[in-house]
Amino acid sequence: MSALGCTTVIVPARDEAAAIGNVVAGLFRSGAARVVVVDNASRDATRAVARAAGAEVVDASRRGYGWACLAGTRAAHGSELVGYIDGDGSFRARELARLAELVSGGQADLAIGVRGRTAIMPAHQRVGNAATCAALRALYGVTVSDVAPLRVIRADLLRELDMQGTRYAWLIEMLAKSARRGARIAAREVDYGPRQGGTSKVSGSARGSLLAGLDFFRALATYRTW
Repeated sequence: MSALGCTTVIVPARDEAAAIGNVVAGLFRSGAARVVVVDNASRDATRAVARAAGAEVVDASRRGYGWACLAGTRAAHGSELVGYIDGDGSFRARELARLAELVSGGQADLAIGVRGRTAIMPAHQRVGNAATCAALRALYGVTVSDVAPLRVIRADLLRELDMQGTRYAWLIEMLAKSARRGARIAAREVDYGPRQGGTSKVSGSARGSLLAGLDFFRALATYRTW
C-alpha cells in the first residue's frame, strides 16, 4: 500500500487548467487518500477541471504561493502526513509517494524532493537556488541542494511550526522552523520535467525569481530566533 494512503496532498494552483487534471489523477493512481487543490484566484477553468478529476477545491483569494499553501493546510485534517506538489505537472506523483514512505517509515520528519543537476531551469533560478541553499546550510545547518516545492511532512510537526501566509517564503519557513525544532530533514533526488501548460509565476521571469529570493532571505533572517 502506498504511503500516500495516509497523506493529504495539497496542490496550490493558479491558471493551471491544462495540467491540473493529470496531476490530480496521478495522485489518486499513486494511492493518495485525499487531494486538496487550492485555487489561487485562477482566471481559467482550474477549479472545474480539478473538481472533475476528483479533488476537493478550496479558495485562496490572496495571491501568493504561501497563501495558497496555508489555505490548503488549514483544510487538511485527519491525516498522518501532509504532502505538497505543484499543479503544473512538472513533478510526478510517484516521487511524492517515495517521500511519503520516508516519513511514514520513520526515516524523516520532513522529506523534500530535490531536482538534479540535469533538471532544466533558467540560469537566474539556479543562481538564486544555490545562494539560498548556502544560507540554509550556514544559518540552520540544513544541507540540501535545492529548495523544492515537492515535500511531505508529519502532520503533528506541521501544526507545531505555526506556518504563516506569505508570497513565496513558505518553502524556506518550513525548512528553517523544522531545523529550529530539531526535526529530521531528508532530501531525495526526483524527476523533474517541463510544465504541462501555463507560465511559471517564479522561474518564468527574472522579476519573479528576484521577488522569491528576497522573500527567502527575509525568512532566513526572521526565523533565526524562532
